[in-house]
Amino acid sequence: MTAARTGTPSAELAAFVALSTWEEMPRTVVALAQRAIADGMIATALGSGGPAASAAFVAVARDGGVAEASVIGRARRLPAPFAAQVNATAARDGGGPGTSSVVVASALALAEREGVRGSRLLLGVALGLEVAARVGAALGPSHLKRGYDLAGTAARVGGAAAAGSLLGLTPEAVLSSFGYAATTAGGLAASPPEIRSLVAGLAAADAIWAALLGGAGLVGPPFPLEGRRGLLALESALPDATQLHAGLGSTWTLTAASFGAVPDPAAGKPWPEVRGLEAAESVAALVGATEDLVAR
Repeated sequence: MTAARTGTPSAELAAFVALSTWEEMPRTVVALAQRAIADGMIATALGSGGPAASAAFVAVARDGGVAEASVIGRARRLPAPFAAQVNATAARDGGGPGTSSVVVASALALAEREGVRGSRLLLGVALGLEVAARVGAALGPSHLKRGYDLAGTAARVGGAAAAGSLLGLTPEAVLSSFGYAATTAGGLAASPPEIRSLVAGLAAADAIWAALLGGAGLVGPPFPLEGRRGLLALESALPDATQLHAGLGSTWTLTAASFGAVPDPAAGKPWPEVRGLEAAESVAALVGATEDLVAR
């Protein structure tokens, strides 16, 4: 949808997420979402045996819970937030970009829990990546100069957007989910690689919790991003809130360069064991016939 200028930047961005439809998605945007999912699953498989992903799995698996979503590389399913946490951690361990690792892991875990496939999954990922890109642009270079990790900040909000789209939340509920995601946003870019991977994992889990809480009726702050004590003011020296909503629906901020590609296994990093690839394939089935969807 092309957003009408009827509210605050956060509210307009939330309405864009809640009201956008598959039919409105440009083919280039759909293709980017498809690529992000494919790259994300490869990176997750590559990093599934890494130190951060292994530690994350041990930490969350002992608590059990309902088997809702697959953990790539593990013969066990976990509650969706926990599965997203381990998978996003693994994706970054495997060389995946932080932003898309968070958004894709959040979307895949929740889609598996909700039985969402095909176009609805791609729509959620596309919207999540767009929101993450816009929040990152609004935070600007000073956010990075302060030492923040976008995987723990902008991607957290983007993951909540993807999850909110998949759950079919109202604009008001999406706005509330932005408030929870913004409140928990953080992460230091100067941390060791394993910690940065864990930052992505926690952001993915929080993104799902944010959407679930918004859907359950939790009312968040009205100006979570651009408010005087919102994410932009607190974590950026020179924020630009217009980046949140300028040209929504007609101008797409996400680009291929925003998210990058995963490492080539032939270049020296071995593929994981077969069980990891089998788990990846089970999650990949959620996407459905994406080539046909993109070529529509």
